[in-house]
Formats: sequence, C-alpha cells, structure tokens
Amino acid sequence: MKKIISICLLAGMCLGLLAGCGSKGNDSDSGSGEGNKKMVYIAQDMNDPFASWLANSVKAVGGENGYDVSIMDGQADGAKLVEMLENAKNTSPDIIVMQPNPDAQVLRTIQDIQKNEIPVIVVNLPLPEDPEAVPTVICDDYTLGYSIAQEAAENLKENANVVILNGIPGMSVTSERRRGFQEGLLDAREDVTLLDELDANFNKDEAMDAMDDWLQKFDQIDGVICASDGMALGAIESYKSNNKDFSEVQFYGIDGLAEGCLSIQAGEEKATVLQDAMTMAEETIKMADGIMDGSITDCPTVTIDAKVINEDNIEEMIEFHKKNGLIE
Repeated sequence: MKKIISICLLAGMCLGLLAGCGSKGNDSDSGSGEGNKKMVYIAQDMNDPFASWLANSVKAVGGENGYDVSIMDGQADGAKLVEMLENAKNTSPDIIVMQPNPDAQVLRTIQDIQKNEIPVIVVNLPLPEDPEAVPTVICDDYTLGYSIAQEAAENLKENANVVILNGIPGMSVTSERRRGFQEGLLDAREDVTLLDELDANFNKDEAMDAMDDWLQKFDQIDGVICASDGMALGAIESYKSNNKDFSEVQFYGIDGLAEGCLSIQAGEEKATVLQDAMTMAEETIKMADGIMDGSITDCPTVTIDAKVINEDNIEEMIEFHKKNGLIE
C-alpha cells in the first residue's frame, strides 16, 4: 500500500512539472484585462553589456507583439535573483522570462511559480540545476568559443604566444567557451603557446587589471582570447593606458556587441562572434506565444546560430546595430 501511494505521489509531481512547462497562466483571462499580456523579464545583471542588450531586445520585441515587459535586475547576485522571482510572482504576470545566474538556486522557486500557473522561460544560458526543467532559448556556448578560437587559429602567426581571459568560474557558459578555446585553437595549433589564463568574470575592469599584470610579466603576447567582448575591450584599454604598442596583437571576443564591432571597424579588436540578442529575443517571444496559446506544452530548447564577425563583414554588422538603435 505504501509503495502504491509513493508511486501516485511521484506521478503527480511529474505531471505538475510538465504542466508548469506549458502552462499559459489563468484559463479565463491572462491577468492583464483587455490590454497587453504582462511579462516580467529578470536580467542577470544590467551592468553587463550583453545582459542589457538582451533585456532591452526582449522588451522591444515583446512590445511589438502584445506584451507589456517589465525588467527586473538581478544585479549578478544569486540571492537577489531568487528575490526577484518571488517579486515577479507577486505581480501575477502572464509569463516570466529570466536570464539565470550560475550560483542561484532557483529551481524550487520556479516550481512554486509554475504551481500558480505562471509559466517561466529561461534565456541565454541553461538553468544550472536542471537544463530540461523549463523552456529555454540559448546560443550554444561551446560553439561560440570554438568559432572564435577557429578564427584565431587561422590568423595567429606561427609560434604565437597567447593569453586567455575567462568568465565567471563555475558557470557552464565559462567552461563551455573555454572548452571551445581548447579544441578550436590550442589543440588545433600545437605551435601556439598558452602563457597564462585568468578569470576576469566577464568584467571589463578586471580584464584591464589582468592585462596590466601580463604586460609586466611577459615580453611578447601575440593573441588575447576573451570569453566576452567586454573583456577584450578591457585588454585593449590596458595596452592604451600602459602606452604599449598593440598594432601586432590580436584581440578576440565573444558576443558581437556594438562596442566590439566599432573596435573591429577601428582596427583594434580582431574578431568576435555574434550571440544575437535580437534573434534570441524573437525566439523567446515566439516561445512565449506558443506557451500562451497552448501549442507548446513541453520544455523545448531553442538554439540560435553563432556568427563570426571580422573585417570581411564588419560594415554589415555596423548597419545591423544601427538598425537596432545601438549605434547612432
């Protein structure tokens, strides 16, 4: 008898989680009267350039498709992110979209939200606790790392010395991009020497500090491989502030930020790889529509393509950012 009860309870929990994946809020009215559907977007950290671009893209695309989007800022704080989820639930939105923080234990909070028939979508990186627990929109981080590493492998001179600036330790985005660096460059080019690597936490100032130290330590650096454009730009600023010639140094980043593209146009950053926040936002809104109309009832993962940006297509990308209002 106890065994039968346990099985029934487990089945009920599984059905509840599946219902949370495809739940469309309240059956009667979406909770926002005759107006637009109400979406809360929780950013990991609005001080991060890519997080800000993504949040504003979701707001813009959502607005064009019948959503009133409110943005909350998790401020790169795991506890804050949980608090933001609770606050979002209390506003009774039709749907919640969140950009996860690697150290935030949010799965239980998400499951509580789903029990209230408020669906949750995760965007930009998988939910660390369970990547299959919620509908997800991502750009594969290994592919991003591998793509920019391949670009570096094709362009770095023979017997090049390189350094690597990694992101936040413990994040899948960091480890997967680093794996891409390894296989796309270091394993592919045995003549390339890795002088050192440091965690700069996707932070421009920390990247500047790391580069300052390396400029004191190493006589010859030929390539700087970075897990984000922000860190690549920080490394470039370090060369400038130290009055060092960086005309022969190649800087590689990830994200395809407007500022990174302008740096490529100026002949400073060598290349980046686009993690297209606008396409990610469009797929997120499309997924939200599917959940709201009941056509999505499971927990799919949508992966958008990565695109290398270099001197060959930089003018196209400048126009892309101008069109989206990120470059005047």
